[in-house]
Amino acid sequence: MTPLKRITAAIAVASLFFLLINFPLVTIVNRVEFFVGFPILYFYIFSLWFLFILCIFLIYRRYE
Repeated sequence: MTPLKRITAAIAVASLFFLLINFPLVTIVNRVEFFVGFPILYFYIFSLWFLFILCIFLIYRRYE
């Protein structure tokens, strides 16, 4: 894959994750409830963060 396609895919993934961390969606999960011992908001943010890193890794690993 060309570097241009890799950069385009990375920008698309970054834009998607930016939208998922944006204010309206964060307020949906901002509750006083727990999932696996963590507040839902923290679980949501750290899960998205992990998935973002994983997606970027897979994009750059796949298209070397």
